[in-house]
Amino acid sequence: MEPRCIKGLQVYVALDPSFPPERIKYILEDSDTGLVVTNDRNLALVKKLTNGSRGLLNVNEIVDSICCEILALLYP
Repeated sequence: MEPRCIKGLQVYVALDPSFPPERIKYILEDSDTGLVVTNDRNLALVKKLTNGSRGLLNVNEIVDSICCEILALLYP
């Protein structure tokens, strides 16, 4: 698993949800991850593995929010 640079000193580590949960937990702890970006499908697993110790960003919530804002603009 190779870390990727996003901007400056920020990096991301892609995790495969098919990895054993112990492996994912180890990677999160070893990388000192501050934020986990996930989706509805993997949210429960991430919450369980991080036990509230990491920030969580659910992309499905962002998409839903953006869609609602667009609809509000189109159909006031």
